[in-house]
Amino acid sequence: MQPLSPQRMANPLLSGAALEARWAELQPERGAFDWTYFERSLALLAIANKRAVLSVVGPPPDWVTLDEAESAWDDFVHAFGARFAGEPRVAAVAITRSFRPKPKPSQGETPYQDALEMASLFDDAFPGIPLTFYAVLPPAVDGANRIAMAIDALRSKLGARLALVALDITGDRDSLERLRPAGEAIRAARGTIQVGVRLAPRIAGGAAESRPASAPSNAPTGAPTDASAERFRRALAFGLWLGASYFEIDGADAADLGARPDLLYLREQLARLYNLPAPFVGGK
Repeated sequence: MQPLSPQRMANPLLSGAALEARWAELQPERGAFDWTYFERSLALLAIANKRAVLSVVGPPPDWVTLDEAESAWDDFVHAFGARFAGEPRVAAVAITRSFRPKPKPSQGETPYQDALEMASLFDDAFPGIPLTFYAVLPPAVDGANRIAMAIDALRSKLGARLALVALDITGDRDSLERLRPAGEAIRAARGTIQVGVRLAPRIAGGAAESRPASAPSNAPTGAPTDASAERFRRALAFGLWLGASYFEIDGADAADLGARPDLLYLREQLARLYNLPAPFVGGK
């Protein structure tokens, strides 16, 4: 893993970075931790006066056996918290499960019992720090009920510290319509939790950087104008409809984020029209 570049961190179009690392690389041996990726990235953010959301994902290290996966993950999360809970540049930490066995719902448990257990684990390791729950919104039919149950379960533990981030919103018209019931459940809870959106990778990739002759004269400079850009605008509108105050945009494959029309457009829309902070950039 390489830390994000100083140029990317200094980009005025961004508020910070969503940093993701693998458990196997952070703890290559039992009892041995390598926090270099997070430490160097946070140092760059400090220079640029920006913040980060930290996330750890699988796979587990090779030394972890199936029988000890749960206890090893618990120990890792507490070590993770001991190192970074006091870092001023950490805006939030993602609630994740890196190959921890998922318990089956039984009498007296909810379908989100596992998410609640993970929330308790991270709450104990990162007291007082906002915790982010990344969720792929379920489609219509039972989508609203499933998201409402997840929010209720997590909010019971975390309260206003909970930030629910909808993952990979594509801007496809049919897809957004299928997600609307789940979106209604999020909107109903937006006064008691924080809401965020991660826009799908390269959602406006290849968008034209100049306005066509038919575009209104007050269209934002750099606003995308082709079909993929229209999906981008719909995704942004969906996120704002959800009540999102936090946006992530993919930047893992972008050599020069400052030249991307989708980022320029997003930053201007968030700041000029909605008085919201600049997006965070995602990427490993």
